[in-house]
Amino acid sequence: MTALLTGFDPRACCVTWMSRVNATSELTKTLILQASYMYRAPMKIERGRFDAQQMANFALRKKLNGDKSSVTLRVNDPFGTGVFRVRAGDDKVIQLTERGMGARTVFFAFQYNYGRPPRVRQVQPDQSSQGGAGFPPP
Repeated sequence: MTALLTGFDPRACCVTWMSRVNATSELTKTLILQASYMYRAPMKIERGRFDAQQMANFALRKKLNGDKSSVTLRVNDPFGTGVFRVRAGDDKVIQLTERGMGARTVFFAFQYNYGRPPRVRQVQPDQSSQGGAGFPPP
């Protein structure tokens, strides 16, 4: 078993943490802003480290014609920070890897609701039932 652990450094524990924040704000009666931000802390790995990662997303929704229709503009990673970086190696060779997530995008959506919303009926409890503890009578 010790032969498998040769060169293993227990201080490079490969543990990290991440956090995510989401917020929604009704700027006006017809305009809603949504934002989210994600951060992952850097992480040590055997003979290297993963750099920190972060990414933000924003969406702006405008209601039109009451609640009948809306338009939404959503932007993913507007600052281009969604990048994955790794630095690994030893005294002789160092490998640097950087990959973009390709998530920097813009979406536009139009939604139209037609008809009436379904009516939800309230279930009336039956006063004549003699069942106990939520069980129906025999």
